[in-house]
Order: sequence, then structure tokens, then C-alpha cells
Amino acid sequence: MNIQDFRKTLTGISGVPITAYDKDGEVDAVTTRTIYARVAEAGIHNIVAAGNTGEFYAYPCRNCKGYRSGNCRR
Repeated sequence: MNIQDFRKTLTGISGVPITAYDKDGEVDAVTTRTIYARVAEAGIHNIVAAGNTGEFYAYPCRNCKGYRSGNCRR
């Protein structure tokens, strides 16, 4: 990817939706997926999973892999 393609990819509105957790403190994939779908349907161009202000590093690796696979469905 060249710099022009990268800039084009990041053009638009970015959103950082919340991640839902269940009563045991685990990611609630069904609810989180619903939230991400609503954000996408609202026209947000760039959806940032697992936060963008530092909280990503506090998540266990198993959770981060789950965000990618659980939230990126069409």
C-alpha cells in the first residue's frame, strides 16, 4: 500500500465503539458485534476495534484476537 492509498483508507469518520462484557468479565461477542454493525450502518468509515487510547494493551491476547474475528463479519 502506498501513502496515497493509506490516506484514502483513513479518509472519513472514525469511530471507537465500546466493547461489551458479560457478567464474568469476558467479551460478549454477540452484543459487541451488534454494536459494531449499528456503527457501520450509521455510516462510520473506519471502525477501531479494541480502543485507540491505550486500553488495547491492557487486553489479554485472546481478547484481541476475538475482536478481530468476532467483529469483522458481514
